[in-house]
Amino acid sequence: MDVHARLARVRSAEGEPEVRSLPTAAAGGEPALPSSAERGRVMVVDDEPSIGSTIRRCLRSHEVVVFTDAREALERLAGEQFDVILCDLNMPGMSGDQFYRELARCDPRQAAQVTFLTGGSCDEDLPSLAQVPRLEKPFEPRQLREEIAARVAAHRAGSRSIAG
Repeated sequence: MDVHARLARVRSAEGEPEVRSLPTAAAGGEPALPSSAERGRVMVVDDEPSIGSTIRRCLRSHEVVVFTDAREALERLAGEQFDVILCDLNMPGMSGDQFYRELARCDPRQAAQVTFLTGGSCDEDLPSLAQVPRLEKPFEPRQLREEIAARVAAHRAGSRSIAG
């Protein structure tokens, strides 16, 4: 599962030869690490610490911040922006749909980055939130990495078009 590095001989801007380490896929098919431009900021909101830990390991090439309490996550979002917010729907205290509705009220642009983590059984209960993407548990690590990479790229592309 480790990502191995290979060496590449390149020329510096001054034309001098130099050696750089480049990420490559390991024999087990592990993807190469993304460049800093592709590295996303991901927030995970799930009351089960093991889910947050698993997601952090799967997304080790991204900056991942995990919260087990939705209210604490909302407080953090008051001062920071994330490319992707993964939020469990079924949590004690403040549920995922309540978290989403509060975030949408306070910061609609950030609410657009939410993806619900679901067990599949509660999707029909929230037809008013049908527009929010969902990732059904259990998910494969590869599926999660691909989804996050796509969401980070889409968010960055949207941010550039708004700013430019």
